[in-house]
Amino acid sequence: MSNDVYLMLDGDGKVVPVDLGPMMRRHRAAHVEARADVIDPAAALFADPAFDLEETYDVAEAAMPGADVNAASYIGLVLREVELNGGGGGD
Repeated sequence: MSNDVYLMLDGDGKVVPVDLGPMMRRHRAAHVEARADVIDPAAALFADPAFDLEETYDVAEAAMPGADVNAASYIGLVLREVELNGGGGGD
């Protein structure tokens, strides 16, 4: 069975496997798309050296859920590192 197959009762009270995969994939895709619409603009602000990181974080934190702020700041800081240091790392 796939991870999205659940056991449910049918109208006669028998247990039957039901594949909720298509519905779950649509739900996950919509959730990811909605979060991306919020995270992408915030990440762009974190990536731009013209914006102060602490002030940007405070504003983002006031406007977004914590997990989205963390994701946006991480993405933005990685992009900033790539832009400023040509990829960073230096290993």
